[in-house]
Amino acid sequence: MKKTRKINLLVNKTDYGKIDRYFKYLRRGVLILTILLFIFVVSFLYLHFNQTLRLQSLIKEQQNSLNILNEQRDNEVKLIYAANKVKTLDKFLLEDANFYPYYNLLVGNLSAGTESGQLSSLTIDKDRESEFILVFSSFDKMLSSFKLIESPEFLKNFETLSLTDFLSGSNNQNFQLTFEGKFKKIR
Repeated sequence: MKKTRKINLLVNKTDYGKIDRYFKYLRRGVLILTILLFIFVVSFLYLHFNQTLRLQSLIKEQQNSLNILNEQRDNEVKLIYAANKVKTLDKFLLEDANFYPYYNLLVGNLSAGTESGQLSSLTIDKDRESEFILVFSSFDKMLSSFKLIESPEFLKNFETLSLTDFLSGSNNQNFQLTFEGKFKKIR
C-alpha cells in the first residue's frame, strides 16, 4: 500500500475568519487611536499657537507700556521740577515782605505832605519791620517835614515809628534822617 500524504483542508481548517475579525478590530482600534492622537496633537498645536500669539501680544503691550512710561518719565521729571518751583514760590511768598504796597503808601504820604524830602532807601522785612532814610537839602525843609511825620494821617500807617539817626552834611546842606518802625498790616 501506498501511503499518500494528502492534506485535508476541509477537516483540519483553521478558523481564519476569527483571526481576520481580530485583525479587523485591531485595525479599527489603531485607526481610532490614530485619529484620537491626531486630534490631540492638532488641539495641542492649536493651543500652543494661541498661547504663543497671546504671549507675543502681551510682549508688545509690555513694550508699548514701557515706551509710554519712558515718555512719561520726562513729563514726570518736568512735573516734579514744577512742583519744586511751586514749593519754592510758596516758601518765598511766606517770607515775602510784600514791599510794593508799603512803598507806595510811604511815598504817597511823603509826597502829599512835603516835596522837600526824598526817600533815599527803604527796607521792609516779612514782619513789616522797616527802616527808611529821608534826605533833605536844607535844615528848614527838614523841620517842615516833621509836621508831616508827626501828623496822625502819617502815623496811622505805622504800629511804631522812631527816629534812630540824624546826619548833617557840610555847610548845613544834605540832612539825613533815619527812621525805624513797623507798618500796620494793609488789608
